[in-house]
Amino acid sequence: MSPRTPIRPGTSGAGQPHLPTIRLPEISPAIRNRLPGTGTPVLPGTSANLPAASPTAPVTLPPGAVAPITVSNIAGPIANSQSHGRPLSVYARPAPKGLPPPDSEGFRVAQQRKFVSLEDGQVVMVSYDERVRSYCAQARDEYRPSGPALYRVAGSDIWKENSAATALRPYQLPEEHQAIVAQAPDLPSNGSVSAQIAAKQKLVALRSRLLADASDFFKNHVPPPAPTRPQPSRGSSPRAMIEAFYRDAEGLVLGELPTSPGSKVFLMENMATLAELGVKTLYLQHLRTDIEQSHLDRLHKTGIISRALNTRLLVLGTVYGSSSPGFYNYYRLVTAAQTHGIRVQALDCAASYPVSKDDHARVDHGRMMVHHANQVIHADRLNGAGGKWIALLDNNSANGRLPSLAPGLAMAQGVIGLKVEDVVIGPTAQTLLPVQASGPRMSFINADLTLSVKVPWKVSFEASPRFRALLNPEIREKRGIRLMDPGNTTNNTNVNIRSEFFRRKKLLEQTAQAFFTHTQVIPGQRPVPQLSADSPAAQFLEKIYENSHGLVLGTDAKSITSARKLLIDNLPVLARLQVQRIYVQHLMKDFDQQLLDDFHSKGVMPDELKNILRSEDKNESIDPKGKYSLQQLLISARKQGIRILALDTAISYPEGQRVQDPNPEWSPSLRRLPIFNYIAHKLISADQQQYGAHKWLALVENIHVNTLRQIPGLAELQGAVGLRTVATGGKPALRITPDSGDVALFSTGVHEIRADLKLEISIQSSPLRSAPPNPRECLHKPSDFLIEITPEGFMLVQKPKNSPYRETLLIAREGQLAPPAGSGIPENERFSSIDDLAWRLKSVGMVQVAETPGGLPGTVRLDTHPHLNRPGMFLFGQVENGPVLVYRSADRSLKVIPILQKSGMPDKLGLRAPALGYDGSEVFDDLDHLKRELIYAKNLDPYIAHNDL
Repeated sequence: MSPRTPIRPGTSGAGQPHLPTIRLPEISPAIRNRLPGTGTPVLPGTSANLPAASPTAPVTLPPGAVAPITVSNIAGPIANSQSHGRPLSVYARPAPKGLPPPDSEGFRVAQQRKFVSLEDGQVVMVSYDERVRSYCAQARDEYRPSGPALYRVAGSDIWKENSAATALRPYQLPEEHQAIVAQAPDLPSNGSVSAQIAAKQKLVALRSRLLADASDFFKNHVPPPAPTRPQPSRGSSPRAMIEAFYRDAEGLVLGELPTSPGSKVFLMENMATLAELGVKTLYLQHLRTDIEQSHLDRLHKTGIISRALNTRLLVLGTVYGSSSPGFYNYYRLVTAAQTHGIRVQALDCAASYPVSKDDHARVDHGRMMVHHANQVIHADRLNGAGGKWIALLDNNSANGRLPSLAPGLAMAQGVIGLKVEDVVIGPTAQTLLPVQASGPRMSFINADLTLSVKVPWKVSFEASPRFRALLNPEIREKRGIRLMDPGNTTNNTNVNIRSEFFRRKKLLEQTAQAFFTHTQVIPGQRPVPQLSADSPAAQFLEKIYENSHGLVLGTDAKSITSARKLLIDNLPVLARLQVQRIYVQHLMKDFDQQLLDDFHSKGVMPDELKNILRSEDKNESIDPKGKYSLQQLLISARKQGIRILALDTAISYPEGQRVQDPNPEWSPSLRRLPIFNYIAHKLISADQQQYGAHKWLALVENIHVNTLRQIPGLAELQGAVGLRTVATGGKPALRITPDSGDVALFSTGVHEIRADLKLEISIQSSPLRSAPPNPRECLHKPSDFLIEITPEGFMLVQKPKNSPYRETLLIAREGQLAPPAGSGIPENERFSSIDDLAWRLKSVGMVQVAETPGGLPGTVRLDTHPHLNRPGMFLFGQVENGPVLVYRSADRSLKVIPILQKSGMPDKLGLRAPALGYDGSEVFDDLDHLKRELIYAKNLDPYIAHNDL
């Protein structure tokens, strides 16, 4: 049957390809494949009724006589009478007279039985063995072949033994045990007791043999020469990278972390390119030659996916696949390969699965798996599976570097081995030199290159249902996350889940850091209203939402109850102002949102949600049964048609208690500041994009409202208004003013908190005692600074390590300010204003920890690109005469340089910018080429819009 023509994918509105619908079989019961006919073939010149040969008395032929072919008349399936491991000579016999010549596929067919010619002139009867994808020698009295695997020599009708495929046959699980082991690869527990025992015994025997053979093989195995490693890609396209990978080899090995989606993202997004460049086979770990391969072959030939394969792929998506049951999983990877005509080949077998999780068992499993996978690929190549290939395995099996003990598949095959790492911000894909792994266990795992792949942020930072079941009991415990530390032996949570949790947490920290490296806040861009101090709540809320779509309401430990009261009491006002969403910190989107949505639609609050809300209220020291509990907020908001949305995820959830907890040990570390600001910004933006722009309010800790230590808050990131609530005593009950800032205590020290507006809420009749803030207490690192106003003028204040405060009076000489000593700014630079000097200090990594009252005097300038807020930040623009390079110089001025068309080279570009080292003689292919040069050769920083991060 000829393969069906695959349908090329379209593109959905979400920017993801439409994969073809793989059809499931319409007949429910499993139907056995038809076997070759079992009648006795009638050959020319022979009797129609050949007697059965006697098994005890071999026929003695005179020299030169030709033996007749006899085939037993097998009425039905019986056990093979021959054992595996017999040499090919046992199955070979002289070719009889009248046997037809080889057909186009090399077979000599007599009455539905196939014979092939050997190089010594003899013939052998063969039958196809799906488990090793080879025709194998078959004795006349066998129902299934037991002999060596064969392959056809290219360009001839001669067949030879495929030693690699033959070596695989003893490890394949017999058919009678496959149904039991398919569902429980480690310890069969389905079927009858006797069947379970038999399957387990057979599996143990196969594993023992595979391990012994693998150990013997690698003791004497000499790996092929190592390939030439391509240079790390400097902004190259994925296609250029793939071409470089295959420049000196036919194969490529990708190593992945078990739950990392990056490998699937790279393969699925580049499957068309792989096919165009001649890749014909995708090898996958976790699929088994003796169980799934026949289903994979049927899918490749017919486009029909069996129910067994469909179930297996969905299970892999849960156990080994991406972090969420989303687009990038094993099922879609296999169907994407099918779409582009790439055959999928299993690398595992039932015997290569691990039965234990200890370190010794992992090494044994790796050795077995790589040996089996290595033989699968060698057998495939001999069988004529032409074209290039790519393999996806776990990183240990892909990139091991101990030849005699645990080599990886890349080393065993002599091809490039890549370690795939997920990133959320950065190029779509790029290769980097690998970083040597630390620790004695990982020192022998080393890829040729690291392949950095950009993955969707939701896939990386939202937990799958499998993760939730294991994390949920601990995630809200006061010390639960710390107990989940992989090195903590008191915790019984699955070690892989804990390791994955901390891997993703580290990725989120790195992503947030990268995000705020490129994110800028443009002063004066947000509509903060001018309000009378005694404005009632309804009035100042109306004023805020007149010109703003969002309000970020910040609280602390003392004002949380009053802030909740303000919110609940004014829900009718918010509904009248068409506020549709209230985003709440400490509720988790991946754990709690479905429960919140169910309550909003049905009006019935399940006990699970009640317990979650009670837990959060206790963490905030709020009465869970009181008028201002989270449960009451949900009930009251639903009555007004306002939906509650979670603003945290399991990965971003705080590791201890809340802001300014009385116990300093549990005060939040400022490491969480960029993490939560980033994830909350992404969640709000995604919600606004999905449902359309609408008005909203976010209830968060006050450190996340506006900028703190130069990390933009939610108000700046969303273009909203920031309102910080502060508990006071005495009257009036409410007082709203521009926020002049307060100093707050954290586990890392004292820091200044400042929002757009401050709402003082009276919580008692007598005034609260509070010490006057001292901004100098916010100086903790040598890179911290603030600028004070003194009678002598403006004073730069720093706190060197283990030294008193350093005070530098900022005095202009001839209208210019020099940089302070030790700041890292070149001494020859000069600044026309204190504001410019402060800007330059921040551009070299210093942090202004507190604002100067009244602001700093600056230079009046018309700045058309305020978002280029650091020296060296650039973008390309378009003017009437053509494209231009716009970049920020070290003196804060904006430079606009025309990009030239090269004379006599209409398709090439040039640039004359002496300050950057370009004299106009350089040639660039296009703007992308110029961009790469500016980034990698000149160390400039490209501007990236929020939506692209």
